[in-house]
Amino acid sequence: MPPLGPACSTLKLALPSNGSSEFAKCYHKPIVSPLLSPAPRNRDQSSRILVLNARHFQRERHKGETTLKEVQASEERETAGETLPAPGGIGMAVAVDWGLAVQTFLTPIIAVFNQSNRINIPGLNPTLSTILFFVVAWLFACVCILFGEMLRRGHNWARWIQIVVNALLSLAGIASLLNVYQSIKVGNFWPLITEVILGIISPLIVWRLSRPSTARWFKAITVAEASKRHGGKWVWFIALWAIVGGVLQTIAAMK
Repeated sequence: MPPLGPACSTLKLALPSNGSSEFAKCYHKPIVSPLLSPAPRNRDQSSRILVLNARHFQRERHKGETTLKEVQASEERETAGETLPAPGGIGMAVAVDWGLAVQTFLTPIIAVFNQSNRINIPGLNPTLSTILFFVVAWLFACVCILFGEMLRRGHNWARWIQIVVNALLSLAGIASLLNVYQSIKVGNFWPLITEVILGIISPLIVWRLSRPSTARWFKAITVAEASKRHGGKWVWFIALWAIVGGVLQTIAAMK
């Protein structure tokens, strides 16, 4: 039998002497743990290993801190979304924006079949004038739909633009009161639809969107939370009102 090492001698003394000497067999071979890396050949290699390990530890620590901060921020946003009061004026504003899109979409189509409302641009033949009218009107309709979507998703800059635009529309509604009165006197009630939008709905949108609770909601809410709140049946309900209002306003503008 080859000579035993010091550690094996200790192991042999600790075992009971029952003839099972195979448990005490040990040879002078280096024991290397599979969890340990081989010993570096020089100090430079050892230093490089230490630096790489330190950098790896810092990256993992930074990754863990970033993940924790993201989770905490998400929880804070969810908590803020639950405690914030409900905003006001978003539904009416989006309905007006999308209703204006319906009107500008239908206007060139009706103008094609109604000779009295056909648009003629000086210097262009009627066909090019009609095509250009379609392009401009439908591009503006797309802008109205996109703007209403930005408001629905909770963008604060869209709220400010909506307030300014509806404030100007409210002034236009006040200025057109006399014309509406004269139209009613001769039996034309269609301008009342436009006046309701300009003189009643627009001031309500300005007032409700400018409320402190609505402003606080827009500043604290995220796009995902706003889309979730104003999604599903809400979108279909607003789209229905936009279609009805847009069709009525198109007819009123043609009269």
